[in-house]
Amino acid sequence: MVVSLIITRGEKTTDAFLTQLQKVSGEIGICVLLMRKYDEMVRLLAKKNIKSDGFLFVDGCSSPDETNMIHTSLDNLTLMSITINEAIQALPKERRFVAFDAFGTLALYNAPRVVAKFAFFLNQQVRELGMDCVWIVAREGLDPELLATLKQCADVIEG
Repeated sequence: MVVSLIITRGEKTTDAFLTQLQKVSGEIGICVLLMRKYDEMVRLLAKKNIKSDGFLFVDGCSSPDETNMIHTSLDNLTLMSITINEAIQALPKERRFVAFDAFGTLALYNAPRVVAKFAFFLNQQVRELGMDCVWIVAREGLDPELLATLKQCADVIEG
């Protein structure tokens, strides 16, 4: 179980996310989409030959009527937490992961302090469940308190 924080330039967040998903290609896990829509992400995964059969998508960008994913709201972290928790419970107990494509995006819809608390809560949850977790964040405009919390929670920091 490893919690990873990937800090990159804003225009490189999708590439960083795809790189992390390539590492878990064919495994079982949750991809939380905060910046890209589900259908767009599926096209990118196919283009990069990343097996996504075992990925469950939680999407905060698409409309609720899209299929093959669970919709959540970017401005309701309680709902997002419940959604992610239920998605986790639906996965087999063996090696699982949760990955966020642009975690800092949540600070555009919620107070950075609230997002930092949400990150701390998620960190506790994935550690209790023995899951890997990846947070991708854009370096530009990231709240210092949120960044400090993410760094404190992470086992591995890149960037």
